[in-house]
Amino acid sequence: MIYTKDRILNELDSSAAQLAMLATDLKACRNVLELRLKKPSLMPLEEYDCHFANAFTYIEKAKMAVRALAPVCHQADFLKKKTERKGRRR
Repeated sequence: MIYTKDRILNELDSSAAQLAMLATDLKACRNVLELRLKKPSLMPLEEYDCHFANAFTYIEKAKMAVRALAPVCHQADFLKKKTERKGRRR
């Protein structure tokens, strides 16, 4: 269980990094588009930032929830090992 928890946290970290890259790429593409069209974009940059901030918030909340499962994961791993040891003795 602990390994699964750690794997999920790694995947969430990876997702946050990909989201940051997406935000950077989107801003760069938006700037290029504005230069080519010679007029500002319809959606202000602050709204883009708001959407990405919300996404990062949800990722952080998910990470906190997974971290909160650590005691339960430790207990489950302990009980699993204890059960396996009892099974070997019989």
